[in-house]
Amino acid sequence: MFLLFWENWIDPLHKQYKYFLYLLQFIVLIFNQAVYNMDKIICLY
Repeated sequence: MFLLFWENWIDPLHKQYKYFLYLLQFIVLIFNQAVYNMDKIICLY
């Protein structure tokens, strides 16, 4: 299943793969920051 996905989608977009990774890291970073802030807000109450 995953290999099929890889061949059909990732391989043709190989030039954009780096940008996709950067975007993924950026989203994860923002998500982690949001969760961290949420924890701080919850801890205040």
